[in-house]
Amino acid sequence: MYAKIVFLAVVAAAQAQLTNNGSCNFESLQMEISAGTSFQSRKMYEISRISNNWQSGQCASWELKNITNSSLPTVHMTEVVNRKLVERNATVLGTSIGSTTVASLDFNDFSSNFTILGLTDEFLILYACSNHGETKKEYIWRLSNNTVLSESAIVESNKILNNNNFGNLTWNTISHTSESCQTGGAVSLKVSSFIVLLVGLALSKVF
Repeated sequence: MYAKIVFLAVVAAAQAQLTNNGSCNFESLQMEISAGTSFQSRKMYEISRISNNWQSGQCASWELKNITNSSLPTVHMTEVVNRKLVERNATVLGTSIGSTTVASLDFNDFSSNFTILGLTDEFLILYACSNHGETKKEYIWRLSNNTVLSESAIVESNKILNNNNFGNLTWNTISHTSESCQTGGAVSLKVSSFIVLLVGLALSKVF
């Protein structure tokens, strides 16, 4: 059996600025995953995000590790806040909502579900949503293999956002300059348990 497993992992503990009426509906999203794209162990840089109360730094990145069929993946996230390197670690577990594969994140005072809104060999768009009474809070991040997106990736990712009515949002652009990434110390956050992620499993051949 040959399997193409797409792991979407994110460490997040945010209070999103996007609050709308209604409930989360992952199945209504128009997701676009390029054919043949696989999400292997690698480091991805945060290009932009919708502002939240959890992240306040620059030079943010995620690195996925232990992505195999026999072990749980882990994710290592870093950002630089006031010249201090802030590090977070998470264990990745998958779940689902209806027919949509999502990631369940649960720790201390925050929980949400995540899914892949867009994925190519160059970039990844993460979407998260949580219900709060009669309203929903939405979260969006744009990640890339590089510290900047190519022109074609900008056009393609914007198209995915526009198709989901997220094109007019105000994005916080993340800097990865040497000055933004300069550190004078390290901080390891003590958190209970991060459960992040999701898994898109596409079987291409079964014997």
